[in-house]
Amino acid sequence: PLVAARYRERRAVSGAKSDAADAHMLADMVRTDAHQLRGVAGDSDLAEAIKVVTRAHKTLIWERTRHTQRLRHALRDFFPAALA
Repeated sequence: PLVAARYRERRAVSGAKSDAADAHMLADMVRTDAHQLRGVAGDSDLAEAIKVVTRAHKTLIWERTRHTQRLRHALRDFFPAALA
């Protein structure tokens, strides 16, 4: 963030920030000054495995919610007493 802020100060006249302007500024910074930026360290194998597990967990929660809502909707249409 500090590198981006310093780059913005060098290139922009005003200190105003916006998402579109920041995206353009970051793309320009990588395009023109990539040789001065250090690489980002990659995640370890353990971190990648945790990402996969948490993504699968989130997907399963979404699926459970979707199925619960479908069941509730079907019961409301065909057997509303079951919801009571």
